[in-house]
Amino acid sequence: MKSLRLGIVCIVCAAGVLSSSTAGKHPTPKVDPSKLIPFNELGDNQYRDGFKGGFYPDVAATQSPSFAGDAPKPVRIASGVSGHIHPAASISKKGTIVVIFGQSDMKDLRVTRSTDRGETWTKPEPFEPSAKQAIYPGSLTTLSDGRIVHAWNVWYNDDKKKSRYVQFSISTDEGKTWSEPKSLPKNPAAESIIRHPLVELGPKSWLLPLADQTVVYDPDTEKLPPFSDGKKHGLVPIVRTPKGTFVSGIGLRSTDGARSWDKIAPFPKIAAQGWRHEMIALSNGWLLASDIDGEGVGGGTRLAFVVSKDEGRTWDFKNALEFYNPGRPVGGRACPRTIELDAKTLGTVFYDVDPKQPGGPGVFFLRTPLTQFTTADAGAKKPPLVKVDSSKLVPLNELGDNEYKDGFKGGFYPDGKNERPRAHEDAGLKLARQVEPRNAEGKPDPQGKIVLLSIGMSNTSQASQGFQKALVSAKDVNPRLVFVNGAVGGMTASRIQDPRKPDGVKYWAEVDQRLEKAGVSRAQVQAIWIKEADAGPKEGFPGYAKKLEGELTNIVQLLPARFPNARLVYLSSRTYGGYATSPLNPEPYAYESAFAVKWLIERQIKGEVGLTFDASKGEARAPWLSWGPYLWANGEKKRADGFSYESADFTANDGTHLTPSGMSKVGRLMLQFFQTDTTTRPWFVAEKK
Repeated sequence: MKSLRLGIVCIVCAAGVLSSSTAGKHPTPKVDPSKLIPFNELGDNQYRDGFKGGFYPDVAATQSPSFAGDAPKPVRIASGVSGHIHPAASISKKGTIVVIFGQSDMKDLRVTRSTDRGETWTKPEPFEPSAKQAIYPGSLTTLSDGRIVHAWNVWYNDDKKKSRYVQFSISTDEGKTWSEPKSLPKNPAAESIIRHPLVELGPKSWLLPLADQTVVYDPDTEKLPPFSDGKKHGLVPIVRTPKGTFVSGIGLRSTDGARSWDKIAPFPKIAAQGWRHEMIALSNGWLLASDIDGEGVGGGTRLAFVVSKDEGRTWDFKNALEFYNPGRPVGGRACPRTIELDAKTLGTVFYDVDPKQPGGPGVFFLRTPLTQFTTADAGAKKPPLVKVDSSKLVPLNELGDNEYKDGFKGGFYPDGKNERPRAHEDAGLKLARQVEPRNAEGKPDPQGKIVLLSIGMSNTSQASQGFQKALVSAKDVNPRLVFVNGAVGGMTASRIQDPRKPDGVKYWAEVDQRLEKAGVSRAQVQAIWIKEADAGPKEGFPGYAKKLEGELTNIVQLLPARFPNARLVYLSSRTYGGYATSPLNPEPYAYESAFAVKWLIERQIKGEVGLTFDASKGEARAPWLSWGPYLWANGEKKRADGFSYESADFTANDGTHLTPSGMSKVGRLMLQFFQTDTTTRPWFVAEKK
């Protein structure tokens, strides 16, 4: 999964600083600052002389949500949104971006505009043509003559039915004002809905992909004949490439003006929830489709693009570009809508209604450079994934004293055993008893927090999300415990092992931001869970496992300086890689990553100086290390404890990342570990009263 890069410049204003050369010569008059309000909290209120607060024009100042890796941060357009928000977007011939969205459920459409490529936005104002209607959001389209068409959906008076009809309004002044609404021919028995931009076939010929029919509308005569062969495509996007190829969101393609269609397989998963997904045709001939994990409300955790560079014939699922991943469910359907800002840049509007994010639920705009996509042709031959037979692999803890290969035996700990050696166990118990609530300065405080932090890449983030969901329903968790998902998409072991290099700087800065957003500090982190790997390993065994072991060593050795109270670190190896369809981290590398964890912990148990955790024996170079939850299972073959995976637990595009079912499964496994391990129970489980 690729990540986005953005250079950031920070300018800090300083006031009241007196140089030594002027000190004492010009006394500063005293003023009463007691009534001054922080600029971001002043918001739309006036400071003096008509000047208002807020960081941005006409928009309440809030922090942007977390983002994937080093991606550009989204700009908040609106706050306090709820219900069917479903934004629409278009860009005028003069470069004005227009966005319309639902402020609250079934009513109150709002319109906002940006004239600086999405950097700042006007205050969202009611969309007057629909002000007195019960509505369902629709779409925006810029016509070839510069007019902008906004189409939306209106409920019939009988609210017991789902039937709706389509209205539209036109703006000739960059979205500032709109014409009186005009309705398409009505049919109360039909659920006629529009959610995607129309396709302008000609000045008086608009292709409308409606839920109940696919038609061509003449705005002058108001006639509504079927599109071409009369096929009903449903509520999915239909696009036309610069070469005239039509591509339908149900996975069909036509090169003869839609007189006949060819099936595209595989094809992005658009049709199942067509109102939610999108597909656009770019001026360079590429097609982009949205890729959102999770289904329906609360399911989406990451937003990505899948690209086709050959008129929709094939799609590059292996290089899907993740452009938004806050490390948690967004709480809604996201419903991204993307426009082409110029030949090099995309702009996407979407919503995130997680109430716990800074600023609460909101609508956001994010720019994505097209340079983030691979420049290779989608149809070019790529190195095939070398599939190996993993059917005979045995979970490390069940392998025990038996040999895997080349003399390397199983078991979590030395001598093929799965229990920590007595001395290491006792040391862990002693440290576990020292874990207690601490304040932001790290001092013991009964009202403080115990922070458990996760560290890793996208798979780790997904597992963390599953763990977070499991924590919600868990009844015996210590109320002082705060779990922070510090895992970031694309941040593999090789990238985060050195905090001085650019990738390391970005990753650890993001971890700090997530701690801050959770209302905790580094000094409150007392336990850490690490799950790491590298992308595209090629070193074989034991080469890759040794390489990963070295990277994990560097990671655990940098923890004491960053998190001075983190005494306990739990490590996990990869989930199953046998369903992988890409060389990201397939079998047997996923299985063999366990040896990296095993060897690292064994080195500490044997007393390696560079991994010393006991300060009484010298400088602590690392926290106490132990196995965390073991996440590998051989596909559908059940482990001794009954744990297994199904192909449905992994995404179809790469067979490596987890689906919601996989996240939940791993999350429950993690919860079970932290509830039962002897070194976690003292601080993870609530005391019985």
